[in-house]
Amino acid sequence: MPPSSPPSPPSTLLLIDLQLALDHPSWGQRNQPEAEIQLGRLLAAWRGRGLPVLHLRHFSNEPSSTYRPGQAGVAFKPGLGPLPGEPVFTKSVHAAFVGTGLNAWLQQRGLQNLVIAGAITDNSVEATARLASDLGYASTVVADACFTFGRPDRHGEYRAAELIHELSLSRLQGEYTRVLDTDAVLEELEGGDFRVPQVPPPPREHLSALPRQRRWREQAQPAAVVGVLLQREEQGERRTLLLKRRYPPYAGLWSLPGGKWEFGETLAQAALREAKEETGLAAEFRGLAALLDECLCPSEAGAQGAHFLLHLCRLHAPTGEVAASDEGELGWFGDAELAALGEAMVPSDARLLGELSALVDVGYFEAEVAVDATGAARMQRFQRRG
Repeated sequence: MPPSSPPSPPSTLLLIDLQLALDHPSWGQRNQPEAEIQLGRLLAAWRGRGLPVLHLRHFSNEPSSTYRPGQAGVAFKPGLGPLPGEPVFTKSVHAAFVGTGLNAWLQQRGLQNLVIAGAITDNSVEATARLASDLGYASTVVADACFTFGRPDRHGEYRAAELIHELSLSRLQGEYTRVLDTDAVLEELEGGDFRVPQVPPPPREHLSALPRQRRWREQAQPAAVVGVLLQREEQGERRTLLLKRRYPPYAGLWSLPGGKWEFGETLAQAALREAKEETGLAAEFRGLAALLDECLCPSEAGAQGAHFLLHLCRLHAPTGEVAASDEGELGWFGDAELAALGEAMVPSDARLLGELSALVDVGYFEAEVAVDATGAARMQRFQRRG
């Protein structure tokens, strides 16, 4: 079999089976304890350039499997799951291309170069890289962003995870794929301009010169607003409550519930009031999750600008039915359903949800969103500042 030609540029990041199932002690000793750090670096680099990020998740039909649907193990690892708009493909066998529609998705978009990372090195990662070669893809497996587990060989002698990992990569190297570490992959990425071209809107510095009549509600200063993060566990899956906005800005888009912080209210009072008004749920205040300094920058004549300081609050409401809201439609979304929303979700809310799972403390973020005269929104910059 001829070796795969080196991909140039490495365009599509394919993350395999990064689920909580792998943390179960039944798997035994694993190698690469810092693989999740390298995976986070890859994700940040791809997302920062607007390059495609695809997620594979495994659902097992075996009753004893940690990947069996309906339990916590099927959820993505914190910080490594999909953001809204990033496709998720579900498989029940080893190779990512079997029974998932992945090959058709890539072919329809002319994507031929893959960067593969995830778990397990000698199982789904190796099977995917081999089949990718047979299907004509050029690929790179990121060695330090993959891992496996130690196990006995056919004679009963225990083989360490690192040995199994290296043997698997050695079988792949040259004949089926390239094998590189994260530093080398990112160096290649830095060597070219792989960003998705975008037409920049006027930066936030120009908003102060925007006529009052072209500002949302004729803003004279940033509006202090509260956002509500309500999540539940249902059959081992985390679900997040969203509201489909009826009114500008962001009319017609799914967003986190929330609204204006009224004069004289504490932050907790404002969050609980907004939750009750927009969802009908009586909740408990759990704390501040994030601050977002967000500017809506007009990209054409007729578009409105706006400036918000969003205080995103964690609330707890494990029971109760949501009530119809004058603000719009309500719905609970699993992680895969959130990822499938794509451009139907407020872009800054989508990015915030993706960042929150990796936060230990309160995060501060800045966002600039381009809006046109129809209200269509496109993220231009999203950056964590602290």
